[in-house]
Amino acid sequence: STNQYWLAAKYGGFQVPAGYDPDKTVNPLSEATWWTNGEYVNGDPNAKRADNFYVAADAEKMVASLKQAFSRIVAEIKGAGTGLSSNSARLETGAVTYQAQFFSGTWRGDLIAYHVDKVTGALTPFWNANFPAWEQRVIKFANATTLQDFTKKNLGQTALASASAQQINYLRGDRSQEGNVPGKLRIRSGIMGDIVNSQPLYVGAPNGRLYTTANFTGASAYAAFAAQQANRVPVVYVGANDGMLHAFDANTGKEIFAFVPRAAMPKLLEYTDQNYVHQYYVDGELTAADIYDTKLGWRSVLVGTLGRGGKGLFALDVTDPSNIRLLWDKTSADIGGLGNTLSKPMIVQTSDGTWSVLLGNGPNSTADNAQLIVMNLLTGHAAQVPVSKTSNNGLSGVFPWSSQSNGITDRVYAGDLLGTLWRFTFSDNAWKVVPLFTATYQGKAQPISATPLGAIERSTGRMWIFFGTGRVLSSHDMDNKEVQSWYGLIDQGTTISGRTGLSQVQIVDEGVVNGYAVRTVSDPKNIGTDGWYMDLISPKSGKQGERMIVSNMFRGAALIGTTRIPDNSDICKLSGSGFVMAINPFTGGRLGQWFFDLNTGGGSGGSGGALNGNPVSGVGVSSAPNSPVFTGNIMQIGADDGTVTSLKTPSSGGLNINRVSWREILR
Repeated sequence: STNQYWLAAKYGGFQVPAGYDPDKTVNPLSEATWWTNGEYVNGDPNAKRADNFYVAADAEKMVASLKQAFSRIVAEIKGAGTGLSSNSARLETGAVTYQAQFFSGTWRGDLIAYHVDKVTGALTPFWNANFPAWEQRVIKFANATTLQDFTKKNLGQTALASASAQQINYLRGDRSQEGNVPGKLRIRSGIMGDIVNSQPLYVGAPNGRLYTTANFTGASAYAAFAAQQANRVPVVYVGANDGMLHAFDANTGKEIFAFVPRAAMPKLLEYTDQNYVHQYYVDGELTAADIYDTKLGWRSVLVGTLGRGGKGLFALDVTDPSNIRLLWDKTSADIGGLGNTLSKPMIVQTSDGTWSVLLGNGPNSTADNAQLIVMNLLTGHAAQVPVSKTSNNGLSGVFPWSSQSNGITDRVYAGDLLGTLWRFTFSDNAWKVVPLFTATYQGKAQPISATPLGAIERSTGRMWIFFGTGRVLSSHDMDNKEVQSWYGLIDQGTTISGRTGLSQVQIVDEGVVNGYAVRTVSDPKNIGTDGWYMDLISPKSGKQGERMIVSNMFRGAALIGTTRIPDNSDICKLSGSGFVMAINPFTGGRLGQWFFDLNTGGGSGGSGGALNGNPVSGVGVSSAPNSPVFTGNIMQIGADDGTVTSLKTPSSGGLNINRVSWREILR
C-alpha cells in the first residue's frame, strides 16, 4: 500500500529487531513483525491491516485500538530487568550475556542475548526471544509418566479440562481471539509472559575433563559422553509467568520447546482473562547437571521449580533438546512438606551412589515448618528430613559439600526463615541434622532466605560458611528497617553460641568516587574464634533495612555479596537500591588492594578503586541489584530497572556464578 497512514502504522509501531542499523540496507521486514492479526483493510485481501492501523469508520475497533496503544506505551515505560546469565566464564570471542526482562503494564516478557566486548565489556544485542507460528510450537505437559502435546484434546484429565479450544490456543500463542469486547481474550503485547524471578540458565556441551580423576560408577564413561554431545545445540532455559518453562536456541533465540508443569495449570486460565491480575506461574529457579543412569548411561537433566508460582517441582531429560523426556512432575500433593521453593535446587550424588535433588521446602508448606526435601532424581521418590517443628518457617536454599573432594556430597548447609543455620550430614544412608548457629541482632532473630556458601581456608584447613540475612516475602518486609547482617562462620563441628566468638566488622565510610557511590569496611586484625559478622548499617544513613537476600559468591580471593535497600518511602515501588560488595572472606574486612576499577579514563586500580586512601569495599547501584556475572575480568551487574553496569575487576581465575533474586512480593 502507498497510503501514508498505513505506512506510518506499519513502520511506527512494530518492535525494532535487535541489532538493527538504520544506516544499512536490509531485507524487507517479515510479516511477523507488523502483521499478526490476520485482518485486512476493508476486507481487501491485498491490503493486510498493520497491527497499529485502524480505520476511523470502525468506531468500536478505533476505541479499542486507542486503549491498546496507550496501554502499550505504559507497558513499555514500565519495562524492567531481572537476572543475567552467561555462556562462558572467560572473556573471549563468542562470550554472550543473556538478560531476562518483563514489562509490568501488560506483563510481557523477553529474553535478550548480548555480545560482550572483549576490551570494554560493552553489551551489543544480537537476538530477542522469537517463536515459531503458534500451531507449530512444541509445547508439552506431563500426562502420568510421559509427555504429551499441549492441545485441547489431550488436556481432558487435567486442571485445564474445562478450557475452551480458543483459550488453549491463546496459551499456545494464538492472538486472533484477543480483544476488549465481550467474548474475546486478553490483549497481549507479546506471547511470552513476564520473566521475574527465574534466572536464565545456559546449558552447552559437557566438559569432558570434569570427572577424569573420579572413581564413582560411570565416571570413566563421561569423557565419551561429552565427546558424543560436543556439537549439541546450546540452549538457554527460563521460566515465565505464562505457565511455561521455555527453551531457546542460544545461537538464534528461537524457541525449541516449552513445558507446562502440573502445578501451574489450576490458575492458568486467569492468564487469558481480560481482567487479568498478575499471577506467578513458572517463576522459580532452574538447575541442570549431567548424571549417570545405570540403564541409559550419562544424561543431561534439568530440574525446575515454580517459586512464587506454586508448590511444584519437575525434572526433564534434556540430553537431546529436540527430543526431551519426562522424568517426573511433582506437586505438594505428592510431597507433603513442599512449599514455595524460592531458591535453586541442587543436583548431587551421595555415597550410596544415588543421584538426588536437594532443596529447602520454602515457606507456606502444609505443616508450615522447615524441612529438607531429598528427591531421587531418576525415580522422583521424595524423602523429607524434618528440621524444626516451629511454625511460620521454611528451609531456604541448600549448599552441598564434599568433605573428601571426590564429588560425593556428604554434608549440606541451609538456613531457615527463623534465622537458624543448619548442618546436615549423610552417613549410614541417612541424613542427620544439627543447628550450627542462630543469627540475631539485639536478641531478635534474623531470617536467612539466601543459599549459604562454603569454602576451606587453605592456610588453616578450616571450613567456613558465608551468608547474609533478610527476607522479602510480604509488603511488611518491604517496610521493615530491622538490622540485617553478613556472617562468616567457622564450622568446628559444634553449635556456635551467639556472637561472643565472632569479631565485628563495620561499614566505616561512604562517599562518591568518579560518579560511583562507594563504601569501605573496617580491617579487623584479630579474628574471632568462630568467625566474623557485619551489621548492614550505613555510617551516614543509619538503619535503612539493608539486607542480603541473594547468595554470596567468590571471585578469586574475594567474597562477593549483594545487598538490597528497599525504598521505604513507597512500599509499592518496584525496586530500591543496593551495593555489590567485595571483602576478605576470612576476616570480613576490606581487601588489601583495589577490586572495583572505577577509573573513567580507562586506567586500572589506583585512586579509581579507593576511597580516602582505602580500597573500596562496595559499589552502589541506584536500582536494586542482582548478583553479578563475571566474564573474564568484566563484572556485569543487572539491576531491577533493566540497566546493566559493567566494571573491570582484577584478572583472576576461578569463579562461581550464582543468583537468587527476590524480585517481587509473595502474596
